[in-house]
Amino acid sequence: MYNVFISYRKSSSVNADLIRKSIADNSAYSLEDIFLDKHSIGPELFDDKIKSAIASSNCVVLLVTKDCFKAKEHIEEDWFLEEIRTAISLGKKIIPILFDKIESLLSNKSWLIGL
Repeated sequence: MYNVFISYRKSSSVNADLIRKSIADNSAYSLEDIFLDKHSIGPELFDDKIKSAIASSNCVVLLVTKDCFKAKEHIEEDWFLEEIRTAISLGKKIIPILFDKIESLLSNKSWLIGL
């Protein structure tokens, strides 16, 4: 169904759109091949559609920002972390794209605690 799944915090929505367009412009994939929730689904059956989109994708592109792994206390379900957990459990290739001058995910592994 999809070739690429883009996972991001809503605060990175503009960057997610730019990444989606860049992937489509620089690969054999069309915009329809790239899952981005705001373009690919509505509010109905959100949980199932997210998980099936991850399952059908070849890889998950993860937009990493300085605050993306901080717990979102006011949110009942943290879908950003759930998307990562689902991708890991399905053995999907995860491709991080680093923002906010982050140079490596390995320099500070405290983000793994949430997973």
